[in-house]
Amino acid sequence: MMTNILFNFLMLYLGARPLYAAPTILSQSPGAQGAALGRAAVSVVQDPTALHWNPAGLAGAGGAVTGEHQFLYDGARYDFIGLTVPSRLGTFGMGALQLYRGDITARAAIDDPGSQVSASQADYMAGFGRGFGEHWAAGGTFNMISSDFAGYKDRGFGADAGARYESPSDDLWLLGRPLWSAGAVIKNLLAPRLKLDSDPEVLPRELRGGVSVSFDGFSRVSLTAGSIRKDRAMLGVGLSKLVGETELRLGLGASYTLQDVLTLRFGLDEGFAVGVGFKTADGRFGVDYALEERPLAKNHRFTLTYRFIKPVTAPAAPAAEVQDEEYARAKGRSEGLGAEAFARGQELFKAQHYEEAVESLSSAALLKPEDREARELYRRSVEVREREEIRNLRKELDRQASAGDTAETYRMLSKLLRHKTADHEYLLDLARRISEKLDADALDAVSAKIMAAGAEDIREALARGLDAEALSDAVWLESVAASTQTAAAARKLSAETARQAKEHRARLERAIANARKSGQHGRALLAAFSLSRSYPDDAAAGRALDGARRDYADTLRLSPKDRIYVRKLYYLAAVAWSKKDAERARDLLDELRRRDATDADAAALMDAMVRAGAVYETFNDNGGAQ
Repeated sequence: MMTNILFNFLMLYLGARPLYAAPTILSQSPGAQGAALGRAAVSVVQDPTALHWNPAGLAGAGGAVTGEHQFLYDGARYDFIGLTVPSRLGTFGMGALQLYRGDITARAAIDDPGSQVSASQADYMAGFGRGFGEHWAAGGTFNMISSDFAGYKDRGFGADAGARYESPSDDLWLLGRPLWSAGAVIKNLLAPRLKLDSDPEVLPRELRGGVSVSFDGFSRVSLTAGSIRKDRAMLGVGLSKLVGETELRLGLGASYTLQDVLTLRFGLDEGFAVGVGFKTADGRFGVDYALEERPLAKNHRFTLTYRFIKPVTAPAAPAAEVQDEEYARAKGRSEGLGAEAFARGQELFKAQHYEEAVESLSSAALLKPEDREARELYRRSVEVREREEIRNLRKELDRQASAGDTAETYRMLSKLLRHKTADHEYLLDLARRISEKLDADALDAVSAKIMAAGAEDIREALARGLDAEALSDAVWLESVAASTQTAAAARKLSAETARQAKEHRARLERAIANARKSGQHGRALLAAFSLSRSYPDDAAAGRALDGARRDYADTLRLSPKDRIYVRKLYYLAAVAWSKKDAERARDLLDELRRRDATDADAAALMDAMVRAGAVYETFNDNGGAQ
């Protein structure tokens, strides 16, 4: 009798059993996953720990090895190792549990100095689980329990039996693709008998049951793969009852799995437990952690799992992944053409053919918008092209000056002045002094050429909505024509350019204001994009674009499918533009912008088309973008 009392106290001391349970290792369940979910784990667990929780769960465990080493209070320890191996007949499992505590001082009387003893209990398990049809699984576990308390030893043999049911159903209220699971197990169906001293102990039979439902959580879009993945959530309830007792014990469990990789868990029964699980993308390696707060015990538990064979039957409702095959083809085509353009641009850049290199690298940056290397090389190529153009103009200027061709020297100076170099004022003064050396006819002829070319550039820039470029060109023309007979025409052109730019800006600003006032945030954003394109360095235009973006973002609600579709439209438009099919590219971009006008890559592609003269865009007070 004394041995029985000491053993019960020892189990409580170790935190190995709740206050109601029999003095057995079977009252401490293995696995951090099960510990975090509490009694709800009966219908959930499908790994080697199912040997203890519900042997029917072995049917879905596949080939796996699971291990746990838990440090308990004052040097005690709890260990578990389990293995499952699937076969044509079903899944076989074997495992072992051990609860050990050493350095216990045993005294026969109060004045007895005592002696050091140890206590250990082990459960060696062999189990089998098999699925029946699409929904049912059943299994059993044979237990050999070995106890050793201060030299009192015995072994007992027992068996558990369990069943599990799993079935998907149609969407129910807020539950997407629900998967219902139910599990039941009879612990100690064949009850182990242990006799450590004079009183034999028969471990009581325990009935456990649980019901759970898993369902889709939030959706997550992968624009890299063109797929939509849904998280999975689970809610479960579990019940247990010792045969011969009236008390029915209830437990609740919940989990949320993000991207089929990270799982958060919570359980509530006699105490509470929280946990987290992580597994690799291929599902082979996993680690689970749980913090248990239970009567007389607060445990940190870690479990490691390696799966070497997938389950014979996959879960009926795994983490969903919707793959858009058309998206994958469009993205692959775009990236393939982008890689070709990038390689071609690199070769042209190395060969110092900067104009052609810029064209190829621009195409590569548009076809592969996520490629930082392509974008950076394109930016560098633009800078180098401008420096090279300035260098060539200076070289030609020196050559013409050395040849004594004053008219061509003046024309080269005029072109150079357009680049706003650091010595702009010096070059401007030099142009004026050279113009004084030209006779009137020669000066008028060369000025007329410069004026004609500049006026054409201004008209094209205005037609494309590039007002800042047009105004800059007008200022340049007026400066180089100041001392020639074309000065009056240059001033008139400059004034007309300023007037048209002012009117265009006013139309855009009215369109933005009216669209925002009427709640047409998409139209306001498109007008703001045009204003920003017209004046790329203007602070007010930048603020207008930021405000329109904020308004549009508040109203934009793209579903995961829409996000994939919008991205597919971009890739198709980029490919069409690279193939010189401007009409198709514009149609695709128009459809894209109707769905999402905030897409930055689409805006970059549209800007490239505008600058190439392939797209002309105007706004008016009553209409939209045309």
